[in-house]
Amino acid sequence: MTDALRTARLLLRPWRDEDVAAFAELSADSAVMRYLAPFADRAAMDAWVVAARKHWQDHGFGPWVVELPGEALMIGVVGLSNSRFALPFAPAVEAAWRLARPYWGRGYAYEAYGLRSMTGSTGSVSTRSSPSRCRRTWGRGGSWKSSG
Repeated sequence: MTDALRTARLLLRPWRDEDVAAFAELSADSAVMRYLAPFADRAAMDAWVVAARKHWQDHGFGPWVVELPGEALMIGVVGLSNSRFALPFAPAVEAAWRLARPYWGRGYAYEAYGLRSMTGSTGSVSTRSSPSRCRRTWGRGGSWKSSG
């Protein structure tokens, strides 16, 4: 695993044990989880973190912890992972992000991916994806094409 990646404002780094409590707090926010599958309990959330770390070991990529140097040790998670769901278009790699509400609207997810534009799709089986929300998140000249 790469030690870390830096952007103009962010540090994308591997998980640390002390990140789990901040991730639990972030994942307990219903607004943050609006388009994500909720965790049944703390044990399920802990298992997600273990799986995220294992994904890095098994595949060489996965969810990074997003740190805002000088302000917050963890503002969220962003990265790529293999889809864990049985979907008609699987296998697939998912680009996902989850940021704490105080850090929304500042372009951090966009910056973390280092993209100038984004084209994606939501399958008709998706119940939590929202192309309009993705347009708001990616914005800045990106495009979103919905297949569903």
